[in-house]
Amino acid sequence: MWRDDAAVQIAAKYGTIYAIHQESDSIEAGSNGGRATVYGLDPDVIPVILNLEKGAYPKSTTLVVVGSTLAGRLELTIGSKIDIGDADEGDVTTVRVVGLLEERGMSMDLNTDSAIVGSEKLFTGIYGGEGEYNQVNIVVNDLNDVDTVKTAIDDQLNRKEDEVTVQDSSRMLESITSTLSTMTTFVMAIAGISLLVAAVSIFNVMMMSVSERTREIGILRSIGTQRDEILKMFVYEASILGVVGAAIGAVLSLTIGYVLVLGMVGTAEYFFAPGSVVYVPVAMLVGAGICVVSGVYPAWRASNLDPIEALRAE
Repeated sequence: MWRDDAAVQIAAKYGTIYAIHQESDSIEAGSNGGRATVYGLDPDVIPVILNLEKGAYPKSTTLVVVGSTLAGRLELTIGSKIDIGDADEGDVTTVRVVGLLEERGMSMDLNTDSAIVGSEKLFTGIYGGEGEYNQVNIVVNDLNDVDTVKTAIDDQLNRKEDEVTVQDSSRMLESITSTLSTMTTFVMAIAGISLLVAAVSIFNVMMMSVSERTREIGILRSIGTQRDEILKMFVYEASILGVVGAAIGAVLSLTIGYVLVLGMVGTAEYFFAPGSVVYVPVAMLVGAGICVVSGVYPAWRASNLDPIEALRAE
């Protein structure tokens, strides 16, 4: 429970403050059922912090808005009725859907995608606990005020002993960003090692090709083929290997990546976003370039073989 008028006044100067009532309960809509999170919020705050995909915001205690994931799972539309509570115990409250919320994703404040959101009076009418809540959120108007608000509330409520825990969601975002950065660095290191292995492999393949075709090179030189033509022949061969390999790698990467993202996240809606797809042609160019560079020395060696010595090779 969190209740302090001075702290409310402090927070209200810097942004929007609202209390969250939250409970998990059984729900039923027509022939579909399951469990969902039920939120109770100040009706005046709901339009400020939540965006509608369609419909309207709840104006009475019998109206609610629902998240996109829950709406899809229970086939809810505007006007659908939901029974909240356990029918076997005879404690059921029926509400009507007046709005569908935009997809919001995971967050530290409200996870509304699989939830029902109604007024505080609706919530306390079902679960009781009027004036009591376990979490209060503050949406600041300016991110630069976060530390000021946090310090002021901490000084007001935790002067003698710790009564509340004050968390800054931006710190969580920094932690997640740091973790993702570490993972990205790790993946890039693996990619770098893979490129190095690929370069060595291409180099070995080209060197073997030169060794196996020494006599062929000698014949070409003896009939008047110039050194730069021999050089270009082997560079072109390395280029073809690089382009074909990069194309196959790009197709496999997109296919495997799509399957992994779909399995882990549940949607691949943003997988083909321009910011992500742009790395595919870049990676192809890098791969093809590595192959060309790896084939330069074998090509140079082939072009500088002595024709007479090359013809003697078996």
